[in-house]
Amino acid sequence: MSQPALDFELDDDGVPTLSVGELAEAINGSLRRSFGDGLWVRGEIQGCNERGPHAYFRLVEDTEDGKASVNVQFFAPSRNRLKPLLMKHRLRLADGLKVRIFGHLDFFAGSGQLGLKMSGIDPRFTLGDLAQQRTEVVRAAEQRARGISEASESDARRLRHETEDFLDQRLGSFEILLDKLTKTVQAGRSRLAIGEHRDVEEVDDDDPTKAFFDQDR
Repeated sequence: MSQPALDFELDDDGVPTLSVGELAEAINGSLRRSFGDGLWVRGEIQGCNERGPHAYFRLVEDTEDGKASVNVQFFAPSRNRLKPLLMKHRLRLADGLKVRIFGHLDFFAGSGQLGLKMSGIDPRFTLGDLAQQRTEVVRAAEQRARGISEASESDARRLRHETEDFLDQRLGSFEILLDKLTKTVQAGRSRLAIGEHRDVEEVDDDDPTKAFFDQDR
């Protein structure tokens, strides 16, 4: 089918017009020339899912300009080949795992998306990150434990001081009460002693034998 004739001229300066398929081939050709030997990419796995023998996920990174991401295809042949390596290091690809993977870039004309065909992985990178995470978790736990310990010690000191103050107040009140009681007992004893002395004097004055014995004097 021929294109309709146009009444104006396009000033394209000789820039070629490509079809969508030709553009996809040109992009892939450029990718092969620039990254023909493959490349290593590091990031965090998100949106990991399995479709039959294949796995797909996005490799993401938070940057100053926002979140950057690239689609990753982990096809069955590469999965089978890398499975022993992952099992050896007890690694399982899952969301949140930080990885350094090797692969080749490919532009998929059907979806119009750029993807990375994964064919390798560096376990040391992931293990190192996990070790660092564990270290940070342990450090955070230690700091938390120190905080709790210091808070407990502070509470214990406060309670001890409050208890000592309470006991001092109670002992002070008890000492005052004991002093009053002692004075009361002493006063009572004094009154009893005075009463006994008066009783003795009264007995002496009323003794009928006193005159009898006085005659002998």
